Amino acid sequence: MDPHTLNHAEVVAITPALLHDVGMGNPSTRPRQHRPSIKTVAALAGVSWSTVSNVINNHPNVRPQTRAKVEEAIEALGYQPNPAGRNLRRGTTGTAHLLVAPLTHRLNAEIAEAVITQCRLRGQTTIIETAADDPEQVQRVMEHSHSSRRDGTITIGTQPASLPSAVATIAPLVVITAEDRGHESIAVTTDLHREISSIVDELTAQGAHDIALAAGRTHTAPFLDLFVQILQDHGATPGAGAALLAHSADYRGGLDLARRLPNPRPDAVVCVDASLASGLQSGLRSLGIDRDPIIATLRSPAIQLSEHPDIIATHPDVDSLATAVVDTLTGSAPASQIVTIPYALHK
Repeated sequence: MDPHTLNHAEVVAITPALLHDVGMGNPSTRPRQHRPSIKTVAALAGVSWSTVSNVINNHPNVRPQTRAKVEEAIEALGYQPNPAGRNLRRGTTGTAHLLVAPLTHRLNAEIAEAVITQCRLRGQTTIIETAADDPEQVQRVMEHSHSSRRDGTITIGTQPASLPSAVATIAPLVVITAEDRGHESIAVTTDLHREISSIVDELTAQGAHDIALAAGRTHTAPFLDLFVQILQDHGATPGAGAALLAHSADYRGGLDLARRLPNPRPDAVVCVDASLASGLQSGLRSLGIDRDPIIATLRSPAIQLSEHPDIIATHPDVDSLATAVVDTLTGSAPASQIVTIPYALHK
């Protein structure tokens, strides 16, 4: 067929009269409905298909009048770009890998939901996987992610030490972490020093002098060093035992810790996890202790702020965190080894 004849046929196929409902009629005689192509849009707008592509991808070098004609043609035809083809041209898959350890942790789930929402707003599909904080399991999940040619990986709740050392050389890796120690990745975190300092300020304002840190056994070292330094900077003293080690940094660990508090008890206990704090509070109340020590926690999920309003808590700005994560992963923000996001103190 002559190319001019083909172009003419395409133009005829999209005239307004033929965009109306053709009625039910005999199914065998109804025109077959075709998904409009980018060339069909170009024909209606009177431009090249590459111009249509530039409009779709928001290329700046398109005149306003031309952009308006193309957008009008897209709307008239109900044209929808093929995301697979667009991602192929960009050299991306449009898919982000989200690794959460564990998803049952309330703050992890809150952050994951915010990240998924941000990805969806950017046209990204999110693949979610869970993994215990075990290096071998994390390694298997990460290798599967990169063999699947995803654009990058976001980890929530995974300790940096459990991440494979070479993953960031394969695809972008964004780690949402409570630690600001370096890794072959981009870390998104709150300012842990300021976060602990704000809690210590509040505790000392309420009259606490002996302050202890409660943590799970795998979380103690980086927190304890910083905690003791901040106490000394504030003129406070480490509480009884300084570090109270729970069997696990969760609710059950807090219940158990309540039965093992040293005597005399510290004036206040700062927990590294909100579930640990709520378990500690419940355990103390079951023992008839409902006033001392004052309990505080880092990084409380929003729902726990309302459930335990008497626990002093910091809460990260989850929306800002999710935006920073996806901006970093998609390259819409300058890459930085550590991205710090704000938090709020609830007292």
